[in-house]
Amino acid sequence: MIALMRQLILCLTAASLFGAVALSLTPNGALKEVVRLGVGLMLILSLVIPLRRVLPERLLSAHLPQHETPVQQDAADVYRQAVREQVEAQAAQYVVTCAAQNGLSCTAQTSADIGEDGVVSITAVSVRLREKAEAGAADALRRQISAQLGISEDAVLVE
Repeated sequence: MIALMRQLILCLTAASLFGAVALSLTPNGALKEVVRLGVGLMLILSLVIPLRRVLPERLLSAHLPQHETPVQQDAADVYRQAVREQVEAQAAQYVVTCAAQNGLSCTAQTSADIGEDGVVSITAVSVRLREKAEAGAADALRRQISAQLGISEDAVLVE
């Protein structure tokens, strides 16, 4: 409660000082009235914003607009999907490059997921060799891909 009072006093003091300076620098007339209105709104916000951080969400949800609309959520989903597809394509290209460095020709397909925190992680890799390769070379490629992409060797399929 003391922290809330401190926050309220600091916000109100800062807004008051800023408003006083703005009003003192504004010439008389219509502009001063507009500035006075803006300063008043700023003072009201300096009281409401600290309270909004403290009050429980359920008390405020009926009175305040929601932050995320369905359109914003759809746009976020489209963006996340595009990021996931881009990461999958780049990871597949990286796998093909690794195979080429080992003297193997292949195609690759990867799967990725985006966590709640926004971190993209590769979950599985499928490598299809164009030519028959030695079992040792395929296993070496599997270990290299697993180590480089940070996934288990079981999630890497080389055929």
